[in-house]
Amino acid sequence: MYAEYFLRLYSPSFLIANLLIASLSMSAQDQRPASLNAAQLLDTVIQAGAYAEAFTQFCESGNRMAAARDQAQLRAWAQRNHWSAVQARLNADPALQTKFTSQKRLFVEGFAAHGLKTALACGLLPQELTSPAHDPSLKYSAELQMLDNAPSANFVPSPATPAESASGVPAAAPPALPATGSSGFVVPTTGEAANVPAGNPITVGSVTFTPPAGWRVTENTSQRATLQAATQHTKAVLFIEQLPLSGDFRSAFGNALRTQSPVTGLKLQYPQEGVTGGGSPMIHVRDNGTLRGGRQNETIDAVGVALGNTMLLSELVSGDWGGDNFGFQRAFEKIVSNWKLTGEKGTAWDPVNPPPPVGARSGFFFGARLQNQLNPLGGMDLNAVREYLILLPTGQAFKSLPFGGRVLDMNFAAECTRLPHACGTYRMEGSRINFTWRGEYGLVTHDNSQFDRGSGGGKASVANFNGTRVFETAPVQNLRISGRYTSTFASVGSTAFHSASVVAQTFINFSPDGTYQKSGFSAASFTGTGAAGTVQEHKGVQTGRYTLNGYALTLAPSGGEPPETFTTVFEAVNPSLKAIFINDKAFLRDGR
Repeated sequence: MYAEYFLRLYSPSFLIANLLIASLSMSAQDQRPASLNAAQLLDTVIQAGAYAEAFTQFCESGNRMAAARDQAQLRAWAQRNHWSAVQARLNADPALQTKFTSQKRLFVEGFAAHGLKTALACGLLPQELTSPAHDPSLKYSAELQMLDNAPSANFVPSPATPAESASGVPAAAPPALPATGSSGFVVPTTGEAANVPAGNPITVGSVTFTPPAGWRVTENTSQRATLQAATQHTKAVLFIEQLPLSGDFRSAFGNALRTQSPVTGLKLQYPQEGVTGGGSPMIHVRDNGTLRGGRQNETIDAVGVALGNTMLLSELVSGDWGGDNFGFQRAFEKIVSNWKLTGEKGTAWDPVNPPPPVGARSGFFFGARLQNQLNPLGGMDLNAVREYLILLPTGQAFKSLPFGGRVLDMNFAAECTRLPHACGTYRMEGSRINFTWRGEYGLVTHDNSQFDRGSGGGKASVANFNGTRVFETAPVQNLRISGRYTSTFASVGSTAFHSASVVAQTFINFSPDGTYQKSGFSAASFTGTGAAGTVQEHKGVQTGRYTLNGYALTLAPSGGEPPETFTTVFEAVNPSLKAIFINDKAFLRDGR
C-alpha cells in the first residue's frame, strides 16, 4: 500500500534510497583495475550478473506490478554486457557456473536479510543496473565486445529474444529450441500433433486446455504433452502426462516426480493439498534442485490430480534468471486453473457461476487485529491488520475490499478477474458458515466458522475469519459528519550505515453543510556517512463537496476536477465519528 508513496517521496532526490542501496550492495567494487585480462573480465561480469539477477528477482517477487519494467531493465543490462556470450561460457564450464551460483546466493541472502529495506531500494532498480558498481559495460565496453568474437569450443549461441508481454511471458512464439533444454534435459520434439498453434485446445488423457500465447507445443500424444517458452536469458519446459495411480495419492505423486522429473534433489517438503472444482484430490508443490547429469539449478512447479485409477501429473521446469520464472509460473497457474477435466465425480465449482445458495444473505463484514510487522526502515511495528468479508445473496463471497464505493453491488466477475484468490462461495448451515475459496493453481480450499446472527439488536459476526472476528457494518444514507480527520504514516529506522525517518499525512476537514477541505504533506530526513538531508513535499488545499452514501465517499472538487469515489467503512455511525477507513487507510478524528 505504501510502495507508490515511497517511490514518489524519494523520486526528487533518491538520497535515502541511495543510502539503502549502498548498504545492500555488499560486494560492489568501487575501484576496478584500468584494464582486465579475459579471466578477470569474465569474473567481473559474472559478479555483476549475479547481483543484477538477485536484485531483480527480489524486487519482482514483492511487486508484480513493476515486473515488466524490471524485466526491461534487466534485458537492457544483459544486452550491454553481452550476457549471451557469458551465459554460453557458464553453461560450458561447471566451475564458472558454481561461482555464479555461489555469488548469487550471497546476494540473495543479503537482500533477504535486509527485507523491507531492500524493497524500498527497488524503486531505484534502473539506476542500480546502470551504475558503475554493477554495469561493467560503462568501463569495459570494448573488451566486452570481444567476448562475442572470441573463439570457444563450447560456445552455443543463445536464441533470439521473443517479444514479451507485461506478465513476463513471451507474447509471440519463441524460436525453435534445440533438442536440449535450457540446462541439458531432454526436450521431446516429436509427437502426434507437435507445433500446435497457440489458441487451439489440446487434450492429454482426461484434461483439455488451451496453451497461452508464447508457448510452443513440441509434443502432443494421447497421454503426454510438452510445451516450451523462452526469454532472452532462460527457457521453460512444461510436461503434462497421465499415469496409472495405485495406492496413496500423495505418495504416488511424490514418487512420480522423483522418477519422472529431470531435476534431482527434490525435497517436496511443503505440498499444498485440496481438491479441484469437481472435487478430485489435488496437490501443488514448488521446489528446486539440480538437473540430472549437471550442476544447473532449476525451479519446478508441479501439480497432480487423482482421477479414479489414474493421475494427471504436470511439471514446469524453469531457470530463475532475473525472475523470468515468475512469468512462467503465472502462465502455468493460468493453464492449470483453466483445465477442463473429464471423469470427475463432483459438479464443477466456479464462484462466478455459483451453485444454488443455501441460507444466503447480504452483508459487509469488517474487523481488525494487532500484529507485529517489519518496519521498512528497521525494527518491528505493532500494526492494525484489517480484514474484509462480503457476502452476496447469490451465495458468493469476497474476502477483500473493492474500491470505488461499490460493495454489495460489486461487479463480482470483474473483481474475480482482478483478485481471483479473493473469490469464493458460502453456505449457511445452522450456526455455522462454510466457505469454499479458489486458491493457487485452481486448488479449492474449505474453511468454516461460527456465525452469530446478531439477535437482540447486536451486530452479526463471523467468529474466526483469518484469525479475526469480523462484524457486519451497515451502509449509511446521506450522512453528514463534522471534524478534521488525519491519516498518518511514519517510520523511523537505522543501520550501521545510515538512519532515516519518513512521515506522510493526509488531512480531510468535513463540515456538516457537505463541504470539505483536503491537504497533506510528506517528508523524509536522513543521516549517513558523508551525507545528510531532508526532503519535503506539500500538497495544496483542495475544496469541494462530499457525499456519504452506502459504503461510498465521493469528493467533488470545486475546481472542476473529476470527482473521486472511495470505499468507506465505519466502525460506528454518528456525526462525530472517531475513525473512518477510506480505501483501507485509517483516518482518525482530531480532538474529542
